[in-house]
Amino acid sequence: MLIKRFCFFVFFLFAIEGTVFCQSNASARALDSLMHIYKSTTTDTTKINALIGIAGLYIKNNPDTCIICSDEALKLSQKINWPKGMAKCYMLKGLAHKSMSNYDTAMVYQRLAFQYYTETHDSSNMALVLNNIGLLYNSKSDYITAFVCYNDARKIALSINDSVTLGKLMVNIGLNYYHQKKYDLALNYYNTALVIQSRMHDVNSVGNINLNIGLIHDKLNRYDSALFHYNVALEIYTDIGNKNSKALVNSNIGNTYSKKGEYVKALMYHNIAQPIFVALKDKNNTARGYSNMAETYLMIVQDSVTKNLPDSLKSKTNLLRKAETFLQQAIAIKQQIGDLNGLQNSYSSLSNCYRLMGNYKNAFDALQNNNALKDSIFKIQSNELVAELELKNTASINNKEARIQELELNASKRQRWFLIAVMVLLANIFAMVIYYYRNRQQKRIIKMRNSISRDLHDEVGSSLSSIALYGDVAIKKMKDNPEESSALLQKIKTTTTSIHESINDIVWSIGTRNDKFENIINRMRDYASQSIEQTQATLNFEVIGNFDNVNLSMIERKNIYLIFKEAINNCVKYAQCKNVNVIFSINGKKLSLIIKDDGLGFSTEEYKKKNGYNGILKLSGGGTGLSNMKQRADEINAEFKLGSEVNKGTEIIFSMDVTT
Repeated sequence: MLIKRFCFFVFFLFAIEGTVFCQSNASARALDSLMHIYKSTTTDTTKINALIGIAGLYIKNNPDTCIICSDEALKLSQKINWPKGMAKCYMLKGLAHKSMSNYDTAMVYQRLAFQYYTETHDSSNMALVLNNIGLLYNSKSDYITAFVCYNDARKIALSINDSVTLGKLMVNIGLNYYHQKKYDLALNYYNTALVIQSRMHDVNSVGNINLNIGLIHDKLNRYDSALFHYNVALEIYTDIGNKNSKALVNSNIGNTYSKKGEYVKALMYHNIAQPIFVALKDKNNTARGYSNMAETYLMIVQDSVTKNLPDSLKSKTNLLRKAETFLQQAIAIKQQIGDLNGLQNSYSSLSNCYRLMGNYKNAFDALQNNNALKDSIFKIQSNELVAELELKNTASINNKEARIQELELNASKRQRWFLIAVMVLLANIFAMVIYYYRNRQQKRIIKMRNSISRDLHDEVGSSLSSIALYGDVAIKKMKDNPEESSALLQKIKTTTTSIHESINDIVWSIGTRNDKFENIINRMRDYASQSIEQTQATLNFEVIGNFDNVNLSMIERKNIYLIFKEAINNCVKYAQCKNVNVIFSINGKKLSLIIKDDGLGFSTEEYKKKNGYNGILKLSGGGTGLSNMKQRADEINAEFKLGSEVNKGTEIIFSMDVTT
C-alpha cells in the first residue's frame, strides 16, 4: 500500500509540474501554495482540500490532471468517510469529463455529487450541481430538461441569496435561449448576469458573458459588436490563463470574420484555436472547430466576389476536399459524444459540400442522414417508446385502475383526518392567541388602575386629610384667634388648588386625545411659562427633532410630565435663578429632556452624605421631590441624572428609548 501511494505521489507531482499550459501569475501562486500545503500537512481534511483546490485549477486547461487529483482526494475522503469531500470530488470529476465532452460520464458524477450534497443539506452546492447538470443537458441539445434544472437551481439560490450561483444561472439560461434562437430573451439574461458577476468581481464569468453576447450579435449580423465583445472576453481569458475559453473565443472570431468575407483572418483564428482543442481533449469544441473550418472553406467556394486570396485558397477543388475531410472528422466525434443537434448541422453542411462538388448521390445521402436525425431520432424513437409504454399500460390497466381507486380512497381518508387535525391545531392556536391577548390587556388595565389609584392616594389623599385637619383647627380658633384661623383657611385654599391641579394632571394623562406628542410639549411649555412668570427668570424652551411618530403609553406620558413639572417647581421655589433652559430632543429612538438653571445650586458631596448619591450625576435616593423623580424614571425604564454645583446651578437629564 505504501509503495502504491508513493508511486501515485511521484506520478502526481510529475503530472502537475510537467504541465505545459501557461498559467497566470495568480494561478501559479495559488498552485505553489496548495502544493506546499499538500506536502507539509498530516491532516487528512487539509490534504483533501489542497487536492481539491489543485484539481479546480486544472478543470479547463488539463482535465486529465484534474481527474488524477480528484481521484486521490476521493480516496482520502472515503477513507475518513467525509461526505462533503466526496461530493466535491465527484463534482470536479464531472466538470473535467464535461471539458472532454464525455457527457454521460460527467452526468453520473454530477448526480453522485448532488446526492451527497442533498444528504448534507448543502443548499449552495446543490444549486451549483443542478446548474452543471443543466449544462450537460444543454450540450446534448435537451433544452427543456436543461431549463428545468436551471429553474430548480435558481429557486435554491434565491432562497439562500447565493449571488454567485445566480449569476452563473443567468448566463446558462441565456445560453439555453440562444440555442433556441430566442435572442432577445437570451440578451436579457446575459445583461442581468453581467451586472451580477461584475458586482461579484467574477472575472472569468464576465469573460464568458461577453463571449455569449458576442455570439448573439454574430447571429443578428452585428459583426462589429460581436468582435468587440469577443475581444473583451479574449483579453480577460488571456490575463487569467483560461486556455480552453481563449481557444473558444478565437474560434468564434474566426466565424465572424468568415461572415464578413475576411477569410484569411478567419482561417488564422481557426488555426490558433483548433490545436488547443485537440491538445485539451475537448471533443465537443474539437468537432465544432472542424465544422467551423469546413464552413469557412465552403463560404470561399460560394463567394463569387472573393479577391486578394493567397494561391492556397484559390483552388475550389482543394477547398471542397478539405471541407469534406473536416466535416467527416466533426461527424465522427459528434456521433461519439451524442451531440445530436451538432450532428444534424454537420450532415447539412456535408450535403452542401457534395452538391458543390457535383456529387449529388453523396449529397442526397448526407441530406437523408440529416432528415433521419430530425425525424427518426426526435420523433420515431419517441413514438416507439410511447407505443411500447401504452401497450404495457393497456395490459395491466384493470389492475391499475383498481389500485388507483384504492389509493384515492385512502388518500381521501388521510386528507380528511389531516384537515381535521389542522383545524383543531388552528383552533387551539387561535384560542391561545386570544387568551394571551386578553391576559396582556388585563395586566395593562390592572397596572393602569394601580397607577391611577397610587397617584390619587399620593397626590389627593394626604391633601384631603390636611384640609380636614386644617378645617377642624380653624373652627376651634374662629372666636379666640381670628388671625390664625384666617391663615389656616388660606392653607385650605392653597391645598385645594393643589388638589385641583393634581387631579387635572391625572385626568390629562389618561385622556386619549393627548396621545399626540405635540400636546405633551405644548402642556409642558405652558406650565413652565406660567410658573416662571412668577419669578424674574427667563425661560428658553427648545424642541429639537421630529416627534410626529413618537408613541408613548399613558404611564410614560404621565411620568415624563410629572418629572418635568417637579423640576420646574424646584427652579421656581429654590433656585433663585436668572435663566431656565429646557431642551427636548429626539435622536433616532432616544428621547432626551434637559432642564438646566443658573441658580444657587447645591453641593453634591453634602447631598451624597445626607441623602445617598451613587456616582457623578446618578441619583440613588434623596429628598422627596428628587426621589419621586428618580422613582418615576425607574418606573418607565428611563435614565435619570442629576448634577449641581454651589452658585453654578443645577442640571437634570432624563433620557429613554421610545417606539416610533
